[in-house]
Amino acid sequence: MEIELRMIQDRVLVELCRNPDQTAGGVFVTDKARDFKVSRGVIRAIGAGLVLDHTGRRDPLIADVAVGDEILFDVYAGSVITSIDGYDDLIVIRMPDVYAIVEAGLSNPH
Repeated sequence: MEIELRMIQDRVLVELCRNPDQTAGGVFVTDKARDFKVSRGVIRAIGAGLVLDHTGRRDPLIADVAVGDEILFDVYAGSVITSIDGYDDLIVIRMPDVYAIVEAGLSNPH
């Protein structure tokens, strides 16, 4: 299912990945400990990029990511959207708050 939203400028709509409540070794992770981690999510919609000047030239950073990419981003970034089109736990962030794209081999089931 694809979300039918057109993001503006350098905004990215991300579906949050749930952090596990328990590690592979069996240690339970508290909410407080989970809060200090970098957030992880999957991109569901992307804007066209920030307009840089009067010519309409756009910031090329937005070309680094694509819908479906799993990313790491600042835990304090963005605005939460509770539910839309059957998706829960969505957040709108700006492209500068994206730290990295998770490569396929490093992906975490969510």
